[in-house]
Amino acid sequence: MTKKFTDLLPAVFTLLLILATAMMGSFDLMVQKWTAFICLIVILGLMLAPKVKDVFKSYTTPLFIAIVGYVIWNGISIFYAAVPKGALFEFTKSIAAIAVFFVVLTFTAPTKRGVKLVSGITSITTAFFAIVSIDAASNGPIAAAFKAFMGLFTDSMANWGGFEDGIRITGIFGNANTFAGFMALGVFLSIFLVIHCDSKKNRTISIVLLAINSLAYILLFSMGSLFMFLIACILMIATSNKSERLSTFILMAETAVITLVFTGVSLITLGSSPLIPLLSIGLNAVVLWCADSFVRQPITDKLASNTKGTLITGAIIVLLIVGYIIAALNITGPLTLTANETVMRALYLDKGEYKLASTDSSSAGPETSTTVRIITQSYTNLKVHTSTELYNGPLKAAEFSVPEDSKIVKLFFTGSPSGNRIEKVTYAPANNNSDSNKEMVSIKLDYKLLPAIAANRIQDLRANENSVQRMVFFQDGMKLFEQSPIIGHGLNGYEDGVASVQNFYYETKYVHNHYIETLCDLGIVGFGLFMSILVLCVMSIIKLVKRSKTADYKNAGAFALPVLAACIFQIFGQAITDVTWSTGPFLLIAFGIIALLIIIDSKLFVDEVSLVEHVSSNRTDCTDEVSVKPNGKLVVTGGMVSRIVIIAITLLMAVLVALNLYAHYKAASGNCTMEQMAGLTKIDKFESDDYKTTYIVATITYGLEENYDQANKFAAELTDNTEAVLNYLLPYYFSTEQDNKLFETGSIAVRKERASPEVWNRLFKIFDTAIDTNRDDPMLVLVHLFQNKDYYIEGLLGYYRNLQERNATYLDDAMLDAGNVALIGKLLGIETLDNSGLIQAIDVFSKTIFNSEYAVDANNDAIPDNVSALSGSTVWGQNPSKKGSGFDGSMRAATGTTMELDAYCVRGGEYTVRLAGLAGLNEDSAPRDISVTVDGQPLTVQYDASGAFIKVNLKGAVKADESKNIQAVPASTEKIVISFPTGAQMTKVTLKK
Repeated sequence: MTKKFTDLLPAVFTLLLILATAMMGSFDLMVQKWTAFICLIVILGLMLAPKVKDVFKSYTTPLFIAIVGYVIWNGISIFYAAVPKGALFEFTKSIAAIAVFFVVLTFTAPTKRGVKLVSGITSITTAFFAIVSIDAASNGPIAAAFKAFMGLFTDSMANWGGFEDGIRITGIFGNANTFAGFMALGVFLSIFLVIHCDSKKNRTISIVLLAINSLAYILLFSMGSLFMFLIACILMIATSNKSERLSTFILMAETAVITLVFTGVSLITLGSSPLIPLLSIGLNAVVLWCADSFVRQPITDKLASNTKGTLITGAIIVLLIVGYIIAALNITGPLTLTANETVMRALYLDKGEYKLASTDSSSAGPETSTTVRIITQSYTNLKVHTSTELYNGPLKAAEFSVPEDSKIVKLFFTGSPSGNRIEKVTYAPANNNSDSNKEMVSIKLDYKLLPAIAANRIQDLRANENSVQRMVFFQDGMKLFEQSPIIGHGLNGYEDGVASVQNFYYETKYVHNHYIETLCDLGIVGFGLFMSILVLCVMSIIKLVKRSKTADYKNAGAFALPVLAACIFQIFGQAITDVTWSTGPFLLIAFGIIALLIIIDSKLFVDEVSLVEHVSSNRTDCTDEVSVKPNGKLVVTGGMVSRIVIIAITLLMAVLVALNLYAHYKAASGNCTMEQMAGLTKIDKFESDDYKTTYIVATITYGLEENYDQANKFAAELTDNTEAVLNYLLPYYFSTEQDNKLFETGSIAVRKERASPEVWNRLFKIFDTAIDTNRDDPMLVLVHLFQNKDYYIEGLLGYYRNLQERNATYLDDAMLDAGNVALIGKLLGIETLDNSGLIQAIDVFSKTIFNSEYAVDANNDAIPDNVSALSGSTVWGQNPSKKGSGFDGSMRAATGTTMELDAYCVRGGEYTVRLAGLAGLNEDSAPRDISVTVDGQPLTVQYDASGAFIKVNLKGAVKADESKNIQAVPASTEKIVISFPTGAQMTKVTLKK
């Protein structure tokens, strides 16, 4: 290998790492599969290379075995995961990470220079994505170019890399918290490079990398990551050589202060124009270089031999930092709001009545005054991300009542169209004299010494929705772990199973705690391997600390001890609160750093000056070849065993992934016969569910009765896959009249996804589509329903009552959409009928949109789900002993009530709203002041002996209705608003054709 080519290797490896990081951060299954396949080929090539023999002899340590074992167990778990396709997606990240791990072990020279080179490559990689992310927050040209390049492979990144206005950037990979973990490692490696640079050129490059990485990290402003980062910084300083501690501390301090300043500068146009944010990166680097040259280095040099001076200087810097933090949290002033801008401030108040007093310099009139929306959140609100509004109106008139269970009160100040400047806002109990300054407490408005993102992010630290909800994630993860404690549910098991254990619905792919995630997905076996990695990393750091102290920090590995200690803490610390270990970009960097730890902890690692002698003297020990003893027995080393195992497993996985890719492209070609499609289910161990569902769909679409037996077998194998059940199995069983399997499989889906409102709605929608209650002649379907009443009427209403039970015990309500409310209402209407009641059933199916006798009440609030009170209140009569909906049909509207009825209409035409048995309140005569509107248009209310009725024309969606000049549109939900100025009561409310 020529010297010229060797000199290019760092640049080549940097580009490859950037490319691999981009691909593994794409969240595109096909991109990640191809990347993983290439990584498997790379691993095979490395394992077969002669150079690797020596490497594995020295690096096959317990930590090495734990890392490899953990990745292998991840792969094994795919084969018992409920949805192997989702598990494969997660495993591709581990494949790429272990490939980086092996590359670092193979190609890194076991010297200081080698470690710094890998650190430099890694820091450049994180800096590249830092620039792209900062630019993407303002839709800048650099991000546009990067996205255009990624567009050659996937369109998943097209809309990533945004700016949460006033809060933080999200990062090019779409998640600020995980990207912050990625960037934190880049910051530590950059600090390490600055401290140990060996030339002015390298120092300049290192400072530029530190400036870029630091600015992006602050702009991400992940609270969980920052907490771990601060502890890791302390650990980095504590494990440094005494002569380097002050220098490291000053570097961290100056970087933090300068970066905070330019964070504020970048926020001027962040989100709108990329110019100032990109300029801030450059200026941050320049100012940091100057500070480092004229502050850190002179101070360090001057105090190098002055222990007392060093301690005093360190104490002064600490006091300055603490003083700055205290001042930054307390020095506030007037708040300037741009047009319609909203800023949130939080208070923690006891139960009681409060009022605000304010000085708004721009509040000349109602149109130009500041408004404030005040909400409160209890612990339950924080968990389910809901709130109770206490006030919404002009700031000057704000008074509100804080309930006893309030954990936080949030005030959302909103500027007028012309903008506002709020000079001061104070609050006090409402029964106190507002002129008494003693009783008034000022609300902190604009934090003068903090960037806006920091000021906004600290508002709800004491009662944060995300923090509270993560505790729920943790609890639900442990519930799943208890279901399969030994081997877990397989990769992606938490996402696949969490809806079955939730007590309110939320969407998340991960637990946000990798320790619990590992227990849930990989069981005690996988958790043991993961904890082994952590324990062995810590043991290696402790061993390095002891070795460094014994050698007075003159041993070869001492220089990297601080950065390794900090990085290992960040890698495993942030895993407690974030999903960093489930993201490809982070894993690539983390596994590379762990590989560096193995190298530095090995006997091969020496100073450059003694490298040649060391390698020569240990060459015999480093051999990995099979040797023969005099007695003829073969000697097999541990390194060789490791290589054989890794080669075998890698080859197997490469073949399986290759078959998966082949099957995908074969199926996508559209030229598969049914026999070939069935064959693909056998050769593809990861996505066979997709080919099974394709087979099932083709069977029912083309009426291939000869394939029913195979389709039935495939259907029976798909019951754990909720997506397949709802999209394919239920329609298949319905069309093939396998009623017992239809409801049995539907019950499995409901049990697995009980918390999800979407699953309930999709379940009922499937039956609604199949039954088609709005067909021209419903007689045939009604006869079929009555003949199979146990399934179609009692079975479907059984699901409905399961939904009611779910809502009675959960913290939230899973509500049905308008179409499903209409379906359940019709089924409730015919539930008590038999074959003799077919005529009445036809009336329910064909003519009735709403009848208060069999109204739907999924959330158990004793009010029909398609009715709401815009003002006043309504009370609907209950008859719990009555089979059906539980309503007796009657309704009482209080004085001043305005009621909205959502009318879901498929067949358009003229309908009648009837208020039967109309009477006044308190036995008064029937009211004659009722008013009705539809879509804002007033309608005529007519009165007769039975009560009142209103004729309404509703739109329809059936093509046949067009001949009657009825607009054919998708099934519409029209709002019929009925007002009762003096109140009313009635025996029944109906909406019928």
